[in-house]
Amino acid sequence: MRMMAMALGALALAPAFRNDLKLGEVVPDITFKDQEGKEFKLSDFREDKDKKIEGQVVVVYFQSRACPVAINPKLVKKIAEPWNDPKSGVKFIAVFTDKWDSSKIVEKYINKHELEYACVFDTGRKGRDHFGAKQVNHTFVLDKTGKLIYRGGFAQMKGTRKAIRETVVEAVKAAQESAEAPQSDRAFAG
Repeated sequence: MRMMAMALGALALAPAFRNDLKLGEVVPDITFKDQEGKEFKLSDFREDKDKKIEGQVVVVYFQSRACPVAINPKLVKKIAEPWNDPKSGVKFIAVFTDKWDSSKIVEKYINKHELEYACVFDTGRKGRDHFGAKQVNHTFVLDKTGKLIYRGGFAQMKGTRKAIRETVVEAVKAAQESAEAPQSDRAFAG
C-alpha cells in the first residue's frame, strides 16, 4: 500500500470523513497528491474575495482501470483535455479506486492512455468515503466557492453507446456561469 501512495499519489483527509455531501454545500477540505508528487487541497481552488483569488471549478472523477462498464479512457481524455490548461479555470482530478491494482499497473495505464490531468490513487478508499462515491464513474463538480453543484455520472448514454451526453461538461459550464447544473444524483453505469 505504501508503494502505491508514493508512486501514484495519495489522499490525506481532514479529521472527519463525510459521505453525506449535499448539493449546494461546501465540500470539506481534502489534500491530494498527484502522480508527480505535487500536493494540493480542494481549498487551494476556492474563491477568496479578501485575498482577491478567483476560484476554479473542480471536477473529481472516480476512475477505474479494470471496471468493464467504466467510461472509455479516450472519451475521458477528450472531455478533460481542454481543462489541462491552467487558464481554463477548471481543475480535473481523476481518483483511481482499484484496490486490486499495484501502482505499476495503474502507472502503466496512465502512460498508455497519455493521461495528462491530475491522477491520484485512493489508498484505503479514503477519498471514496470522503465524497461518498458509490461506484466508478461517480463524478463531483464543485463551483468556484467549493460548493457541490453536481453529483452523478461522468457522461450519460442516450439510447446507444454512440450517443453520449457529456453531463460533466454541462455541469462545468454551469459552474463557470453560476447557473444551475444538470440534474444530479441519477443512476449511471460504472
